[in-house]
Amino acid sequence: MSESEKVPESAVREELEMVSRILDGLTEAIVIAGQKEGSLFFNSAAERLFGIPRNKFRPDDWLTLGGCYLTDETTPYPAERSPILRSLKGETIVGEQVFVKNP
Repeated sequence: MSESEKVPESAVREELEMVSRILDGLTEAIVIAGQKEGSLFFNSAAERLFGIPRNKFRPDDWLTLGGCYLTDETTPYPAERSPILRSLKGETIVGEQVFVKNP
């Protein structure tokens, strides 16, 4: 892309803010993690589900902070099976079930 074709940073920021507002208005919990440390989107529904403020949430802490368990609802979810961390390594996650107890 040439210099003249680049989208202004302000336009990108506006689009990101709009997408953030849309996702934040959904009733479904949405957590989006990026490869970069600390790059995470955590909508209002996810904040309510996990019971922790979105600014305190990091991908590698989600199992312990969010009260995540296997489907028996008592066994802590194993860190090596973390859907967020596995997806950050490039794995496609489909049908993974995690029981969440709001701490």
